[in-house]
Amino acid sequence: MSLSFEPVPPQRILVVDGYVEAAKEMAGQLRKMGHTVEFALDGQTALRIEPTFKPDIVIIKLDLPGMDAITVARSLRAQANRDLILVGDRGSDEDYARANQAGCFNSYMHWLKSMPFIQYGSEMRKLANQSPEDWVRFELLTYPKEDKGDFVNGVLTEGTERFDPAELAPLIPDELLREIRRLVESPADLARLPVRIPYDREDMLKAASRWFRFFNP
Repeated sequence: MSLSFEPVPPQRILVVDGYVEAAKEMAGQLRKMGHTVEFALDGQTALRIEPTFKPDIVIIKLDLPGMDAITVARSLRAQANRDLILVGDRGSDEDYARANQAGCFNSYMHWLKSMPFIQYGSEMRKLANQSPEDWVRFELLTYPKEDKGDFVNGVLTEGTERFDPAELAPLIPDELLREIRRLVESPADLARLPVRIPYDREDMLKAASRWFRFFNP
């Protein structure tokens, strides 16, 4: 799948996600793309925001706590009484199956290299980019410093595929950057690091060679 999709033109977007950091991260990415964004952490708040914000697109996390995503979607559509694109985002297979059966979503979020896409009309369109700063900040939130292996694993797979080491290095805490250097300069230790799915060992070795050249120009 190519990354050359056309972007969705600026829209008013409401993000409904019970995890505050994920909601803020998504809102930040969307704003950088020119969208006007509000976020809600539950269905009741989304219903309260909708009449004054009047979103064009509502992105709803499928495993939303409290009022479930299907109820939120149906309530928003009934309340808005106008064209509204409802997009389901991330959940279990069961969540997707229930949403499909309910038929209340116009589209679902697709993720490619941590960037969100939706079916917009007859085409797949990109909703937002993600900067190196966005990527590192979210990874650090997802994998705290004490989980060094998970963070380093992400840098040596997804991070290095998407960004140059010179872009990532200034953003990575010194302790973790030292760990990356230790691993890429120690093949035996690198070989013991598990690989983040869907990447494989060859991907990690290519990333490690790029970091080795960065540390040893």
